[in-house]
Amino acid sequence: MPGQFAARLLLGQVYLGLKDTKNAQDQLEAALLLQPNNVEAQLALAQVQIASGNFAEAVQQLEPLSRSPTADAKVFELLSQAYTGQGKLQEARQAEMAAKRFKKSE
Repeated sequence: MPGQFAARLLLGQVYLGLKDTKNAQDQLEAALLLQPNNVEAQLALAQVQIASGNFAEAVQQLEPLSRSPTADAKVFELLSQAYTGQGKLQEARQAEMAAKRFKKSE
C-alpha cells in the first residue's frame, strides 16, 4: 500500500541489506514523502547514497541532521563515511571524533 510509511521504511531497509540500492532508494524516498522529517528514514537513505557512491548527496542529507539536537553517533559515523568518500579527510576525522564522543556518553 503506497501510504504505509512503516512498510516502505522496512522494505527500504531490507533492500539495503540485500545491497539492492536502486529499490532501497525508491522505497526510502517514498517513505520520506510520507514523513519527510523521519530521522530513521533519512539515515537509511544516507546509507543507500553512500553505498551507491553518491557521497555529496549523503553529506547534503546528513549535515542538517548533525546540527540537530537529536543527532547521535550513527549520524556522525555515516557523515564520516560520506566525507571520506568525497576525499574530505579532515572533516571525516572530525565527524568520527564526534561519533566517539556520543558513544562515550551513551
